[in-house]
Amino acid sequence: MNSSASGNEAQVRARTQDVPVGHAQPAGDSAAPVEAGSGHDPWAKYMLVTDSVTGGQRLCWTPNQGLSSVDGGTVQVCHDAVMPDTADGPVATNPAVLAGQAVAQLAVPAPQISISPHPSDNKWNVLAVGLPIWAWAEDPGPVATSVSEQGIDIQLQANRGSVTFDWGDGTTTVCHLMRPRPATMDPLTPSPDCGHSYQHRGDYTITATAGWAVNWQALGQTGALPLNSTATIAVPIREFRAVVVG
Repeated sequence: MNSSASGNEAQVRARTQDVPVGHAQPAGDSAAPVEAGSGHDPWAKYMLVTDSVTGGQRLCWTPNQGLSSVDGGTVQVCHDAVMPDTADGPVATNPAVLAGQAVAQLAVPAPQISISPHPSDNKWNVLAVGLPIWAWAEDPGPVATSVSEQGIDIQLQANRGSVTFDWGDGTTTVCHLMRPRPATMDPLTPSPDCGHSYQHRGDYTITATAGWAVNWQALGQTGALPLNSTATIAVPIREFRAVVVG
């Protein structure tokens, strides 16, 4: 039985075999596994073994395929798996697909948006048109976890990358480097890395989208998938005019 998937989904090949409980034996020499890195599909070394009593299924391969009983016999390594049925029969579990499902459910921190100056810095709780705003979001560090999908353990580690700021006025900035504005900095100095100046008054919403790269590992396979987290803050912008008295 052969099944293939496009994109980053690995092609899966497996052969179904009925075996007694507790005595799952590998197929004959014709089913010798193809080792990963040989230029062939690494899944070709696995076969789908069906327990003839319980009906449960496992992905199995034989590391020392070809040894005779004189050499001590063969050793079989198996992984529990749930095999969904299709019109063409059972389909072997694809770790890339399961990793995608796990990544979609992974909770990563939303960016903590900081801006300077901040509306709360003055008694009017607004910022001025044309005033340079510095923006940043501290990196919370990697997020690592282990999950199980269909009986297969998947290791995940997410690392945050750049943060994209949508300023709410039709402009965006992709920030790879970010830094807080020094307290002694001239208020009219723009950020060298990540900032913005509004040219018109209005009530704007800043949306920060952090990009994450999630590395996964399952059944000896590895890969990386993207993930985003988002946060927003409101920024009122007003015009200030100098009034000469006297």
